[in-house]
Amino acid sequence: MRKSNRASIAAACLALVLAGGGVAAQEASGERRIARALGEQALALFQEGRWADAYSRFAAADQQLHAPTLVLFMARCKAKLGELVNARGLYERVVREAVAPDAPEQFKSAHEEAVRELAELDVRIPSLAVVVRAAPDVEARIVLDRQPRDRGQLAKGVVVDPGTHELTVSAPGHAEQIRRVQVAERATERVEFELVRADVAEPPAPSRGSFLAPGIVLALGGAALTTGIVTGLVAKGKVDDLRSRCEGNHCPVGDQNEAGTVRTLTTLSTIAFVAGGVGIAAGVVLAIVRPGGEKVAAPTQARLEVRVAPSGLSFSGAF
Repeated sequence: MRKSNRASIAAACLALVLAGGGVAAQEASGERRIARALGEQALALFQEGRWADAYSRFAAADQQLHAPTLVLFMARCKAKLGELVNARGLYERVVREAVAPDAPEQFKSAHEEAVRELAELDVRIPSLAVVVRAAPDVEARIVLDRQPRDRGQLAKGVVVDPGTHELTVSAPGHAEQIRRVQVAERATERVEFELVRADVAEPPAPSRGSFLAPGIVLALGGAALTTGIVTGLVAKGKVDDLRSRCEGNHCPVGDQNEAGTVRTLTTLSTIAFVAGGVGIAAGVVLAIVRPGGEKVAAPTQARLEVRVAPSGLSFSGAF
């Protein structure tokens, strides 16, 4: 900070002299002492970069005894904090304030510096335009950073501080929309909303059931089918062995028990084949239908036929 600026607060406090004497002058002298103490504290905080604390002290000093120099430093604090819109309002206060010809030089300098710094600040302030598309008879409510704003004014664009801003748009019978917008310095952002009636809002995508049940049924069907294959192979091996020891239809008496075992294995193999085929077919049907979720489309009626013949198993059906 320039030395002239560093000394301006102290000089401004000294320049806060009220005309008159007696009791009024003594009371004014007390106000000046408080204002000067607050101004000195504020200046020290400003030099330390503690902008928020410095602003509070400058504002308190100005309440005790107004001076344009104090308001000028309040504007500088807000600008440092990134609150450019508030800073502009404070600069404009200094610019609009009339300066008497016999005013202290510090007051005149404050006016000149405020004019220059306001022009530099204006080009940094971004703007945000919000356009809401809806039927002509729909009264949309727009909230910007938790503050209701005029729809027409927002459509033309308003100045905002750099940073993230929250927009909420709502209307009776329409779905509320919330959006966060990042606005950079010197930028001009435009955001558009299209209100959608709540009763015609897009429905959520239908859910489908789990694959767990179809997976279990398919696994059981596969296990049964495997059992049928294994027992069938074992039975075939025993049949081939018996045939090798028989002559025509005559087999040794000792092989009668072995023949009974072959018949049992053949029966078990057939049952396992049937159970496996039914299980696999049921698993496929469950995978298509997937019970437990919303129906996406009406599936065709599933039909499965299993035939047991001497030559083996046959399946037919429709899904």
